[in-house]
Amino acid sequence: GGSLTVTIEPADVRTEARWSIDGTNWYESGQTASPLAIGDYTVQYNDVTGWRTPTDETVTIASGQNTSTSGSYEPQAGDLTVTINPAQVQGQAQWSIDGTTWHNSGHTLTDLVVGDYTIRFSTILGWNTPANESVTIVDAQTASVNVSYVQKTGALTVTITPVEVVTAGAQIGRAHA
Repeated sequence: GGSLTVTIEPADVRTEARWSIDGTNWYESGQTASPLAIGDYTVQYNDVTGWRTPTDETVTIASGQNTSTSGSYEPQAGDLTVTINPAQVQGQAQWSIDGTTWHNSGHTLTDLVVGDYTIRFSTILGWNTPANESVTIVDAQTASVNVSYVQKTGALTVTITPVEVVTAGAQIGRAHA
């Protein structure tokens, strides 16, 4: 017979990730299944929360040889698109999920690791800034968030007080005949 050794990548998934050729016996990264009869086997991987499971792979076991293969887990990730309204603020208003990198309306961030994020918005003179938005990124999906800036309004009070007007009385002289 032969043997099979499977390496699982990346290293930080190895605490939970396992591989199997029969769905019953599960091995850690770097372990060897032996002895195996000559023939084809399907290597499968268990699911690990937050990671995309590698696809099954067929390997051929040859007599007296160790066959090696590897499986790579990819972080689960999704996309985020934020649209800012109204149109007249789109040239100024921006959004950020880290407070450092700012994006314009309509921009899509790709491959964000799944999880919860807080979206912040820039301050624009004359407009009320939208409150922070919470969004959950789901694997292989695009989250869409729409927000609106509201123009600041206020009251203007004008007080007009009367101005004393002093008019000099005109004396009209009469001609006496």
